Amino acid sequence: MSRRAGTSPGWIAGALSMIVMSTAMLAARLVVGVPTLPEMFSDTILYLVPTPVFVALLDTLRSAGKPLLLFVLFLGQLGVGALVGRYLALPTTTAVHTHLRSDIFRMVLKRALWTCAAIWLLTIAVLMPALGVGFLGALTAAGTLATGVVYSISFLLYAVIFSWLFAELALPRPTMLPGGRRTFLKRVGWGIVGLTGAGAVIAAYGAASSSGQVTRPVARLPSPITPVGGFYVVNKDLIGVKVNPDEWNLTVVGSSGTSRTYDLPTLKAMPSVDLTSTLTCISNEIGGNLIGTARWSGVRLRDLLQEVEIGPRASSVALSAWDNYADSIPIARAMDPATVLAYAMDGAPLPDIHGFPLRLVVPGLYGIKNVKWIKRIEVLDHGFVGYWQARGWTDDATVQTQSQIDVPFDRSIFPRGPVVVGGIAFAGARGISKVELSTDGGATWLPTTLRPTLSRFTWTTWTVLWAPTTPGWYRLTVRATDGQGERQRSDVTPPIPDGATGYHSISVRVG
Repeated sequence: MSRRAGTSPGWIAGALSMIVMSTAMLAARLVVGVPTLPEMFSDTILYLVPTPVFVALLDTLRSAGKPLLLFVLFLGQLGVGALVGRYLALPTTTAVHTHLRSDIFRMVLKRALWTCAAIWLLTIAVLMPALGVGFLGALTAAGTLATGVVYSISFLLYAVIFSWLFAELALPRPTMLPGGRRTFLKRVGWGIVGLTGAGAVIAAYGAASSSGQVTRPVARLPSPITPVGGFYVVNKDLIGVKVNPDEWNLTVVGSSGTSRTYDLPTLKAMPSVDLTSTLTCISNEIGGNLIGTARWSGVRLRDLLQEVEIGPRASSVALSAWDNYADSIPIARAMDPATVLAYAMDGAPLPDIHGFPLRLVVPGLYGIKNVKWIKRIEVLDHGFVGYWQARGWTDDATVQTQSQIDVPFDRSIFPRGPVVVGGIAFAGARGISKVELSTDGGATWLPTTLRPTLSRFTWTTWTVLWAPTTPGWYRLTVRATDGQGERQRSDVTPPIPDGATGYHSISVRVG
C-alpha cells in the first residue's frame, strides 16, 4: 500500500477521534465543571487582543463573539487531532497488507497511548500553567483531581478510538463499503464538514438567541420584579459554574492577613438583610435587555469585614470567584450597609447561573463588579486589576443614567388617537427625578408620569399618553434626569469602557 493510502486514514481517524474526545470533554464540562482547552485558550486570546480590536469585534459580533471564537478554537483542536492521527499512522504505511486488523489495532494503540501520554503531560504541566489555570488546572473551579481524571480519560479515549478507527479504515471490509475505501473516506470527510458546519450554525444561533438575552416581553412594561427565569445572564465563560455547596466555603482575609472561613449554613445563621435592587450589565446596549430587578437576600459585606482587621490604609476589597473571575470595589462601597453578599434571589436559593452559593450585589455599580460564585474576599491597601479591567473596561463602573422605550414596538403602526408610550429609566443609587419624551426629533419634550419605585436602588417605570394630531411617521426619543439633577448624556458611546450612553429612540407610524 502506498504512503498516501496509509496516512489518509490517519487524517480521518485523527479528526473523528478528536470529535469524540471533544464531545466527552464538553460533557465533563457540563457535569463536573472541568474547562475545555478551547475555553482556556479563549480567555488568553481575549486577554492578549488589543483593546481597539476587542471593541471592534464586540461591536460587530456582539453576543455571538464568544461562541464563534470557541468554535474556531474547536476547529483548531480538530486540526491538531488530524495531525496527531497522521503522525500515528506513519509507521503503518508499509505494513497494512501484511497484518490482520487486530494486529494493526494493537500496533497503533501502543504508539497512540505513549503519544497521548506525552501530550497529556505537556498539557497539564506546560500548557495549562501558560494559559493561567495552573498545573493540572489547580486554579480552576473543578480542581486538580477532577481535571486530572477528565483529561486522562479524554486522552485515553482518543488513543483507543483512533486505533480502532484506523484499523477499520486501513483494512476496510469490501462488503460493508460499496465503492471502495476512497469512496468511504470521501463520505467520512464530508461528514466531518457537515458536523463542523452544523456546529457553526448552532453556535451562532445559540449566541443570538440566548447568550446575554432575556425573555421579558418587549412591548409590555416590565414588572417591578423581573422573573428569575427572565433575568439576564452574562458570564465571562460560555458555560457558567456549578458549585457543590458541600465543598464550598468563603475565606475573608483582613489587612494584616488574619482570616475567617465560612460555610453556607454559618452565613445563613447570621443576621440577614433583604435588598431590592436593579442590576445591569456594562455591555448592555442603548435600549438593551441586559437589565433586571430582583429581591436579594443575604448578609452585609461589612459584617464579615468587621470580623477581620481593616487597617487604616485599606483602600479596596478584592473578590475572587470559582470561575477564576476577580474584581474589586472601594472600601467605602464595601462598608456601605446596602452592599450585600446574597445567597437568595426572590425568596429562593440563588440559582447556579446567578452565582450560587454566594454573589455580591452592589447597588449602583455595573454587573462586572457584582461578582458571582465568590470564594475569597480580601482587604487590600493597594490597587487591584480585575478580569475586565485588564481588558480595557472601567474600574469605576458607576451606572450611567439610562432610559428606554418598552411600549410600543419599534416600527409599530397605530390608527389615529391617543397612544400609550412607556418604559424604564435607571441611574443606579442616584435615582430618577424626571423622564421626558420627544416626538419630533428632540425639538420639544413632553413630561411623563413616574411610578413609585420599590426602593431607591431600582429602575423607575414611566408612562405618557401621547396624542398625535396628524398621520405619518414619528421618531420617539426618551431621556432621563437622575436624582441629583444631572441629565442623561445624549452623546452616543459604546459599552467599552464606561458603559453605553445616548438616547433610546424608536419609529412609529400613525394613521
